[in-house]
Amino acid sequence: MSGSVNKEFLEFLLERFQIERKKFDRSGVYAYTQRLLAYNSNKIEGSTLT
Repeated sequence: MSGSVNKEFLEFLLERFQIERKKFDRSGVYAYTQRLLAYNSNKIEGSTLT
C-alpha cells in the first residue's frame, strides 16, 4: 500500500470508530476490535468466561 492510501484508510477507520462509539453501535469495527481485544486479554491471563 502506498502512503496516501494507507493514511486514507486510517482516517476512515478513525472516523468509523468515533461514529460507532458515539452511537454505542455493537455491530461495527469498534465493537469487533473491543471483543477481539477482550478475548486476547482473557486468553493471556488464562481466564475463562462463565
